Amino acid sequence: MTKVTDVAAELRSAIEKKDEVQIAFVASEYSADSRQRIAQAYREAYGREACDDIKKALKGGSEEDLLMDLWRDRHVVRAEIIREALRGRNDVMAFFDTIILCGPEDWHETCREYSRMYKKPLIDDFMDDVGRKETWALLMEKWMACSRYSRPGTPESEAMHLDNAISSRDHNYLVEFFGTIPPAEYRPIAEAFRAKAGKSIEQAFATIYTKNDYYTFYCCHFALLGLHRLAAYLINCAVSDKGDEKRMRRITGLMVDQCLGAKHAYKIYGDMGSDIMNAFDKRMAPILRTLWRVR
Repeated sequence: MTKVTDVAAELRSAIEKKDEVQIAFVASEYSADSRQRIAQAYREAYGREACDDIKKALKGGSEEDLLMDLWRDRHVVRAEIIREALRGRNDVMAFFDTIILCGPEDWHETCREYSRMYKKPLIDDFMDDVGRKETWALLMEKWMACSRYSRPGTPESEAMHLDNAISSRDHNYLVEFFGTIPPAEYRPIAEAFRAKAGKSIEQAFATIYTKNDYYTFYCCHFALLGLHRLAAYLINCAVSDKGDEKRMRRITGLMVDQCLGAKHAYKIYGDMGSDIMNAFDKRMAPILRTLWRVR
């Protein structure tokens, strides 16, 4: 890796030039942890936070928010977004982008930061706000617990249990299954389910769930197959919804370095680069294409 002081100088030059795409390019070259080391070097060299200088240099909007997020502590950013998504509004799409699209280590750190910042455990705050009356909320609670355990049966027998649960609308079983199955065990079960039932698990969801319940299970399904698969799906939702800049800020700012494979998984929906170009304006689109490394 290039010396962090050199990268910090490169970042400062891009900020001084108000070159948003170059700021994005510098960020795109490094992982979130590496960006934090660069941000520290920036602070030590110039006596200011990189994100504050970005805010001062740019002209607002989701573009500014995204570029700032890339140089902040991602766990703090995630905690802030979740807090804002609660507060009686329950922005379910934001929960998908920040809670389900998150690995266990990042989630642990997010919970720690949330408790530090807001003086209350994240999961307790979440459940107090959304309640336990709806299936999607119960699945989110189970997912946030990050408590997964191996199943005793073969993929075929577990697929049979899953098929029976869907057929009988056994919501408790389904919440427990999707909230606790280890990702490594899920793919063989999903493949066995398709072979047995003659349809995919996501198609089966549509026979018993709608709206928030359906989309929560759907997102968990993709997350278990790989976070890059979920990122691709969420990006497709964002570009399909008239170019949802807030969603793209969340997905990209928090997870782009961990989910670069999304550009390949996205092929089932189309071409990510083209869709981004068509959905977003001439300011946001180049930033997103740079960060996701698509043309």
